[in-house]
Amino acid sequence: MSMRSFVSRFVPGLAIASVIVLASFAVHAGKLQKAKDQVRGSSSGSGKSSNSGSGGSSSSEDGQPPYDTNQGCPPDNPFCEEPAGNEDFEWMYMALFWHGPHVLIEENDDYDCNGYFLRAPYWDGGNGYMSMSSQEAGPQIEVETTQDGDYLIGPSTVTRTVPARSRSAALRLTAEYGHDFENVHKPSGYALLSTRWRFGLESGWTYFREQSENQAIADQLYIGDINLIYRFVQIENIQMRSGAGLRLMPGEDRVDLGFNFTYGIDIYPTKPLVFSASVDIGNLGMAFLLHWRAHVGLIFWGLEIFAGGDGWLIGDVSITGLSGGLRIWL
Repeated sequence: MSMRSFVSRFVPGLAIASVIVLASFAVHAGKLQKAKDQVRGSSSGSGKSSNSGSGGSSSSEDGQPPYDTNQGCPPDNPFCEEPAGNEDFEWMYMALFWHGPHVLIEENDDYDCNGYFLRAPYWDGGNGYMSMSSQEAGPQIEVETTQDGDYLIGPSTVTRTVPARSRSAALRLTAEYGHDFENVHKPSGYALLSTRWRFGLESGWTYFREQSENQAIADQLYIGDINLIYRFVQIENIQMRSGAGLRLMPGEDRVDLGFNFTYGIDIYPTKPLVFSASVDIGNLGMAFLLHWRAHVGLIFWGLEIFAGGDGWLIGDVSITGLSGGLRIWL
């Protein structure tokens, strides 16, 4: 093939591909700035005009009389059905996401059983990360006394079993790195403090760094959260937790705040595998926020190497990709 035929065949295609690649970078550039604008309510808007009327009333453009938007259905719509009561849905959510998993996995409907933590998952031949305490009625022992009335053998009615080599509290620290396959890097750090009383603390921080085509830092921001959590499911190889707290985005001149709800699960199917997943839902400033994580890891002597994926939705800005890192169990 001559050089002229090579140029005529392949150069136009290469030029078109280069334009497409550069255009994709242009489209995806400025993700972090767009996220900041939506958090702070300074975006250009969605094109929808706000209703200037008061009292929650609105009027339709087809000449129909206005009606109170707080009502379940407009008066001129015979096909509208009134929504069901919210209380039924709240109890359904409670049963589906919290009490249901507790009953199915722990096989009881109370929350009295304390869980003790091993040094690390599968440590010293364990089947998972926790050992359960138990209280069982023991045999009745007849009391014997000396002539002076002193007890030789005291009554024993309850035997308490506490797992050997277990702890009342445990801490795990995570260092993670993620990338969205475009131009946003996401190094993160997480900490989870758990106690045998089922309550704990959880916090995570992510540093978003957006790079330009020449690999220079175009923009950056930090997003973190601090949550109080409750472990509503705990057996040796499965734990589930949920909680709520504060979402933060510190900046140079201000700190944007929001509410965060978290829900997570850890499964230890067989040594040395660990599966973890979590989702955070809430808001940050004026923007809706969703963050999910899921990964599979291998743990040896208290050190876990894992890989998986995570995704962020900040307003309508999506940052999703693969992630991996190290987790230390203390």
